[in-house]
Amino acid sequence: MHDANRFTSPRAMRAAPAAEYLGVAQSTLWALRAAGEIEAVSLGPRTTVFLVESLNAFVDRRRAHRTPVEGVRV
Repeated sequence: MHDANRFTSPRAMRAAPAAEYLGVAQSTLWALRAAGEIEAVSLGPRTTVFLVESLNAFVDRRRAHRTPVEGVRV
């Protein structure tokens, strides 16, 4: 039997919650993905999820370096 309660936090999220999580617009989120700053996984032709680990790592990098991502307005 599977224990549904063992999944306390998501490993990945769709674009709208991921953008909200970072506090940016969805267009910025997609630009960050295109720039290779955030990792996303395509689960199908119309389903892409953003890895929470990658979102957290992006914030950590930005905090450490405080430098803008070229070509992306955040």
